[in-house]
Amino acid sequence: MALRITDVGKRFGPTRALDGATFEVAAGEVHALIGENGAGKTTLLNILGGLLRPDRGSIEVEGRPYAPASPGEARERGIALIHQELSLFPHLSVAENVLMGAEPRRGGGDRPPPARTGLKPEAKEEGE
Repeated sequence: MALRITDVGKRFGPTRALDGATFEVAAGEVHALIGENGAGKTTLLNILGGLLRPDRGSIEVEGRPYAPASPGEARERGIALIHQELSLFPHLSVAENVLMGAEPRRGGGDRPPPARTGLKPEAKEEGE
């Protein structure tokens, strides 16, 4: 299995946001996660994306235990969460919006390369 989620649960105080989520996804499969508001979809995705830690249950990615401590750690394992936002960077393409923050770094340094402005030449101020 590419992804196996077993009995994952998460509480926020007395509120049970996720209770016993269990499913498997094989490599190459595409699934949709649907449910009513408050069903735990976002909570589960936030756990997968490293934003939250589950209170119980287990997750495996490609047969190995998976418990990311951060979104960066989740990305290193090949999982990234793309939040629903209709116009983060309207001047960039869909692919550029999806990959925002994952740009290659120059010389392996800690700072990303200068960002593309996405502005058309005629939109730039004179003197630039």
